[in-house]
Amino acid sequence: MKPFQSFRQLDHHDSHTIRLYENTDTDEYAPHWHSAWEIVLPMEGMYSVIINDMRYDLFPGEILIIPSGTIHELFPPKTPGRRYFLMVDTKVLYALDGFPVMEDAFYPAVHIRMEEGECFLGETMPILYRAIREMQGTDPFRYEAARSLLSFLFIRIGRRLLITRQEEPLHAGASPQMKRQDVMLDACSYISLHCTEPLTLEHVAREFGYSKYHFTRLFKAYTGNGFTDYLLRQRVLICHRLLADPSILITDIAHRSGFGSIATFNRVFLKMEGMSPTAYRQMLQTKQQ
Repeated sequence: MKPFQSFRQLDHHDSHTIRLYENTDTDEYAPHWHSAWEIVLPMEGMYSVIINDMRYDLFPGEILIIPSGTIHELFPPKTPGRRYFLMVDTKVLYALDGFPVMEDAFYPAVHIRMEEGECFLGETMPILYRAIREMQGTDPFRYEAARSLLSFLFIRIGRRLLITRQEEPLHAGASPQMKRQDVMLDACSYISLHCTEPLTLEHVAREFGYSKYHFTRLFKAYTGNGFTDYLLRQRVLICHRLLADPSILITDIAHRSGFGSIATFNRVFLKMEGMSPTAYRQMLQTKQQ
């Protein structure tokens, strides 16, 4: 398969749910975003990305995963270099059971560095390289093979993100800790499934047998977010999908996603995404033209 030669070609190539782009230019890309998830993999030379005023400097062999809808800027080195971009449509990831539970852990981005540990990077990179080789081949099943590999990659990384958010590292025989991990995983799943309902901290804590104070402490340690922030993020993620359908009114999206009022919806969405729901939809429509 011939890699795409520009982001414009890539953004308008919709025949596959995964796309590969090989880039060697030194052009900078102004703030932009994609409806797909983006994986940045420098092969030769460094590459820098800015997200939410935070700069990610990637060395060759490191990975940056940018979730759907995240506004980012790209800054390649002024000297020649080479890097891969993989675009993974959200439908690939939403097809994974339990992905909504770990999705929030990827925001605003995930940078897998050399210092993260050679073991994890050493186990992760072969999966990504294999997916790239599959997409560069001619086998009729190459896209399905690449989808399977990338799905496994996201599961591995998402699982690691969840585990590293625990109060203390897991160790052999740590059954109480592992039990809490399982309970918090179930709690995240419960919130994701019921986020459009009028959930309260007290209700969810009671559902899992904790006082709201104990649940708050464990949940914060596990997810890195407070209950309210996590709940609102799950609702905003639903809004991403609903806003992609121009036939659904903004007011209907506010109610269907659990916000209740258009004012609350606009305020939360603007705070989390840096733009209004209307502006987000307009950007989606512009990309599809």
